[in-house]
Amino acid sequence: MRCGVTVRLRNRCGLICIRVHTSKQELDEHAQKLIAEKKAEFVERTKQTDAFAKSHFPEAAQLCAKCSTAAVVMMDGCMTCLNCGDSKCG
Repeated sequence: MRCGVTVRLRNRCGLICIRVHTSKQELDEHAQKLIAEKKAEFVERTKQTDAFAKSHFPEAAQLCAKCSTAAVVMMDGCMTCLNCGDSKCG
């Protein structure tokens, strides 16, 4: 990719414009590796996780409408969220 820089000089006769073309510099190997590492860290940090994955609540737990955590289980005959305590029975 080529990009240009315009240099304007003023002399006794008037304004002179010179267009200088330069080639785009490629990143060195170290910079490319650093960018790739930072991109991988960002993707890992911001990826969406499944509400049912890696939970410390029972596998059969359902999604709570109040706190959006898969932590609703049947407890004493009532559906209760183990995370926020929301209950269908009051």
